[in-house]
Amino acid sequence: MQYLPLISLLFIGLLIGLSGIGGFLIAPVLIIVFPITLREAIVASLAAQIFVYLGSFYLYWKQEKVDFKVSRYLILGSIPGALLGLTANLALSEEILRIVLAVFLLMIVIFLLAKDSFNLNLQDYNHMPLLVLVKNNKKLAKTLGLLVLGLLGGVMASLIGVGGPVTFVPVLILFGYGAKISIGSALFSGIFNVAIALTFHLLYTTVGLPFILLASILTVLGSLMGAVLSDIISPKISRLIVIYATLFSIIYLLLFA
Repeated sequence: MQYLPLISLLFIGLLIGLSGIGGFLIAPVLIIVFPITLREAIVASLAAQIFVYLGSFYLYWKQEKVDFKVSRYLILGSIPGALLGLTANLALSEEILRIVLAVFLLMIVIFLLAKDSFNLNLQDYNHMPLLVLVKNNKKLAKTLGLLVLGLLGGVMASLIGVGGPVTFVPVLILFGYGAKISIGSALFSGIFNVAIALTFHLLYTTVGLPFILLASILTVLGSLMGAVLSDIISPKISRLIVIYATLFSIIYLLLFA
């Protein structure tokens, strides 16, 4: 059992590499396998996500699938969002934070289960004034929408350690950006999103550098393994694994943490 923490981190990295998602599981897994608080787990999770997003962003950048103009506004919105999220994080008890994280994870499970039923085509939302303005390339509306989205991403990163791409990608697609551009731009923004949140957290939470490096290295190694296996394991199977792992994390957070 002494190798369980190491195997668990490799497994989460593997899920990230297989499915492109799963970073939201790092903090729950850390508190399951290590004797640390959720706040300490959030710090280590943010650090690990930086390295994972860097590697993934490089691949999209090489394919020229990153819109840096979009990322710029997401990053700007992340700064005040990270401050707001940190303020809420410090004000809430560990118990409430666990519940908030569990609720967010449940929302992800619902989305993953119903993903095939969602049609994120902007033309289906013509009745929504803000999206109409975005679709028609109204600069002010698009800028405000991206800033608000960045703000939300910053709040979530600081509050529960969930990096930007999970929040950014579905909304960017809804705004009419292509899937690849949305993912690439969200990954680039996510690097800064979690780095800003991590910087603010380190002012208040002390976590040993060796532990942060261990979590980061193992997660990145696992994600590289997952990327290699992604051609062998079908997306449906990897999504199911993510769903089951997320459900297990929810049960642990609510009943055993």
